[in-house]
Amino acid sequence: MNNIGLIAEQQNYITIGGLMLLVGAVMVIAGRRREAAVGVSGDSRACPMCAETIKVAAVKCKHCGSDLSASPTAIIDQAAALGSDVDKVDTPIWIARAVILAVFIGIILFSLIRHG
Repeated sequence: MNNIGLIAEQQNYITIGGLMLLVGAVMVIAGRRREAAVGVSGDSRACPMCAETIKVAAVKCKHCGSDLSASPTAIIDQAAALGSDVDKVDTPIWIARAVILAVFIGIILFSLIRHG
């Protein structure tokens, strides 16, 4: 009979699914720890120009070099003049999420096409 091949194939799918579950759980836990580590520190704040974490007492951002001693309205005007680069900070995270989603969709479609 051909049941041995079917059982082995099902075991492969269960193994791949378990690995995906494990990788997803690790990514969720690592993401929460990273968010908590960034928000816990009371002696740091976000730079108004590049949104990177800097010390509260900083006069100049070490990442983008913007002057932090200016008044808040001047900083807002300067940020508006340069454009919003804050969205570019999260780009690698969204690329990674898109790649993972594409892999999941590819595996599902491959499985459906192969068996259907």
